[in-house]
Amino acid sequence: MRRYFSIAGCCALAVAAFPVSSNASSTAHVLAAGFAAIVLAIWPVLSISAGVAAPVVCRTRWAVSGSLVMLALLIWVGYEAEQGAALGLAERVAAIGELIWPLAVVVAARRSLGELSGDSPHKDA
Repeated sequence: MRRYFSIAGCCALAVAAFPVSSNASSTAHVLAAGFAAIVLAIWPVLSISAGVAAPVVCRTRWAVSGSLVMLALLIWVGYEAEQGAALGLAERVAAIGELIWPLAVVVAARRSLGELSGDSPHKDA
């Protein structure tokens, strides 16, 4: 799983290294951003686990649903890039969608660890 984040991270560095400007080609920027977005969109499917301790969002139903939603958002970005007028909105919504998934995995993992150990992650008193 770390390998996919490393690939996406390298793509993010490439996006920063090849910024879009009026006097430079944006091909490298678009390719790097697109590849990073696709890797992050399929990450849920690549992290499917049937283990007892696996977070519920890493189960098949949730992971496939998460990837499908993120891929649909990327299709929307592609459509807006070609024909639409709301490219900025589509990009931001897709980015937020891809940021929500790791948060959901962390929250679900904390809950499943608490259930396995018999502790509640919210019981600090």
